[in-house]
Amino acid sequence: MKIKSTTGSVCLAIFITCFVFTSSRYADSEITILADQNGVFEYTDNFQTKRFLKDALVSGFQDNCWTAEVLKNQGPHSWHLTYHFQDNDRIKDIEVQVGQEANGPNLGGRNTLLVSQNGIDRKTAMSSSPLRANQNGWQYGFLTIKPAQEDELLSGKELWLHLKLDNVSGLPTKPSNSIHQIKDILTMAQLTTSEGGEQAPDPKAVAVAYREYAMQTTGDPASGEKVFSTEKFACRKCHTIKGKQRSIGPNLTGIADKYSREKLVEAVLDPNAYVLSGYATTVVVTKSGKVHTGLVQKHSNDTLQLVDGTGTIATIATAEIEEQRGAGSSLMPTGIQTLVSREQFADLIAFLQTLKQPSSQGQNNFATPNEISSIQKPIQLQALDTQFEQPVWVGAVPGINNGLAVVEQRVAKVWLIENTGTGVGKSLFLDISQETYKGTNPDSGLMSIAFHPDFRQNRKYYFLYHVIENGIFSSVVAERQATEDLRQDAGIPTRQVLRMDQRTDLHFGGNLVFGADGYLYIGIGDGGPQEDPEGHAQDLHLLNGSILRIDVDGRQENLPYRIPPSNPFYNDPDKQIRREIWAYGMRMPWRFNFDPQTNELWTGDVGQVGYEEISIVRGGENHGWNVYEGFAPFTDRYQKENTQYVPPVFALARKHGVSITGGHVYRGSKSPSFQGVYIFGDYQSRKIWGLTQEDRKLKKIREIGISPQRIVSFGLDWQGELHLVGYAGTVYKMHFENSVFE
Repeated sequence: MKIKSTTGSVCLAIFITCFVFTSSRYADSEITILADQNGVFEYTDNFQTKRFLKDALVSGFQDNCWTAEVLKNQGPHSWHLTYHFQDNDRIKDIEVQVGQEANGPNLGGRNTLLVSQNGIDRKTAMSSSPLRANQNGWQYGFLTIKPAQEDELLSGKELWLHLKLDNVSGLPTKPSNSIHQIKDILTMAQLTTSEGGEQAPDPKAVAVAYREYAMQTTGDPASGEKVFSTEKFACRKCHTIKGKQRSIGPNLTGIADKYSREKLVEAVLDPNAYVLSGYATTVVVTKSGKVHTGLVQKHSNDTLQLVDGTGTIATIATAEIEEQRGAGSSLMPTGIQTLVSREQFADLIAFLQTLKQPSSQGQNNFATPNEISSIQKPIQLQALDTQFEQPVWVGAVPGINNGLAVVEQRVAKVWLIENTGTGVGKSLFLDISQETYKGTNPDSGLMSIAFHPDFRQNRKYYFLYHVIENGIFSSVVAERQATEDLRQDAGIPTRQVLRMDQRTDLHFGGNLVFGADGYLYIGIGDGGPQEDPEGHAQDLHLLNGSILRIDVDGRQENLPYRIPPSNPFYNDPDKQIRREIWAYGMRMPWRFNFDPQTNELWTGDVGQVGYEEISIVRGGENHGWNVYEGFAPFTDRYQKENTQYVPPVFALARKHGVSITGGHVYRGSKSPSFQGVYIFGDYQSRKIWGLTQEDRKLKKIREIGISPQRIVSFGLDWQGELHLVGYAGTVYKMHFENSVFE
């Protein structure tokens, strides 16, 4: 029976007769499986029960239709299958009869086998596991068939047939002497013997089997690209692998530089466990009760656009939104193991491993080096004798000689740790959890803290955290006051200094630093969505994508702060320009700090798909995002004539790191060779580097160490010595004294 598929290809129905030992309900039931050249996708038995099947693709015959028929049931312990291959209008049949000599209730007998091609019996060499019965009575077993002599159809090839009639985990071992294979993996869902009951194979057990197989099998990248490109899996619909055109999902250029094979396997098997920032779904509920789920593509004052996994865009009037929240899940469907064979999965992973960033992509080869040398003796990291919950910031507390403040992001707490001589004391400085929005976005919470230059006298300190009110996500800079002994918060209500409503919960920046001028510098990201499609970072009418500069001690008009008259855009004739902006054209200035000797502001700006940036930022400058990423052009959509875009000092290519963490210029006393060296790291790769520059041009860069944990921040203690914050919970003191920067 021929059936037209939705793609227009010719499909054939496969008829399988199954026998159940302990349940007459399913005895002699007929199951129809619909298949095309892309493989089995569903079947219906004579009780009209539809289930989803694993792919049954016959690789090597992708362009031809195929069928497999059970012509008749030979008895309670046997199957009779005929495979039809159509090649150049010639029908070639391989008939496989599998029998089981029952030996008691455990079915412990041997397999018997007959293979016939075009009506001629062939002797075969075979290996298999004995057919057995599970507790519900279903037979299962693995069978590998190999012709003993050359013939027209199977010359140099091996037919690998896998029958799995229940949810037992584990798959057959591929013979080591295979040259070419015709692979057919036909997996049927288990039917339980309870009246009317059903049970599908355990997806976790199947995922374990796929994971193990992919980690032990190299796979074929060319075959994997075909899997990636098929309409069935729609990978290309959501992902870009070449160029910078925008797509629904992440651009996969350089994904192999970002993830190891193990991480790629995990990310494909469980997409929700590795949702990249900016690609988690958002749920919008309208006042009429309609629910929309998708990725935010555009959010203006008037409308919100969400795109779903099919590419369908829903445009929602902002005034009609009752609730907007992050779902924290991926648009990528789970359960790929139900759609592809193990071999196809391993091939897909092999293809993803080829997606590395071309070494010639950078526009400045010296400032974007392909290789970075290491110093002879790496620096040492000494873990402090206390643990934290997702710490994101560390720094000295003015007035407490042995004290460090540590900010915990998700629980929204600040701890004071002090060196007591016999250990490290830990006491709660601030708990702002009741005011902080944490939600489903793992990046939200309490981001950083900055102590007022006159903290010893006025006891004021400032922090950046997130709130959500009326469904609007906002980054807030707030002020509080410490007790007279400076060791904890005084309990005086929070004063909100600056509130930045954001259209997404992405790229909010997160850093606060007081300059030598006494003003507060605030890092704000482009606000999303990914790739900044609305050009926020190039729009001076918005605070996004900028470093702001405000006077927290003053007031101005209706503002709870004062804008310094020396700010670069203070006197601009365009009255709509935000005069708080000190510099702009940034994507996500996560961490930045002043060099106390030169007063230069060093910034680590997290990149999009190609490069991470280390820049020295000065007032009034445009640092290029999203016209440029690193030294490379990104998009010309918001490029303007007669505009100077300031390049970074250094652009980090994806092979070295994927999420830059800005640090400090070393001015400590422990190591003369590191004097004036800027120390920074990468969150994902955990590598630590040092670089020097002259006139904002790179002179030297070296890898100086590696962190045991992902690097989320660097900070200075009361002596000016550097500490590193590991996101898994540990703060490390960095020791440079036994290392030489050369």
